[in-house]
Amino acid sequence: MAKETTMARMCCCGKLVIHAEENAVVHNDYMHEPGGPNGNFCGPTLQHEVRDLKAKVIDAREILEDVLNELCHQGKIQNGTGNRIRTFLAHNS
Repeated sequence: MAKETTMARMCCCGKLVIHAEENAVVHNDYMHEPGGPNGNFCGPTLQHEVRDLKAKVIDAREILEDVLNELCHQGKIQNGTGNRIRTFLAHNS
């Protein structure tokens, strides 16, 4: 039988080993993610949740901007109204 090999990675801070089947390890309320250029970090679990929520808000804003542009293009809302909404979003980010 062929033996399966799994690749283990070190977390960002170098304190824990993260096995290939895991995306992160939580230890003492700290989440350790594998090192890499994709925004991973080791730190309090709450900070990871905030990061993930910010990403969802950014995605939602992009969708809203696309919908606004389409509604203005279709003439369903006036461009001035769309601009006021865009201004509100810009100042409340």
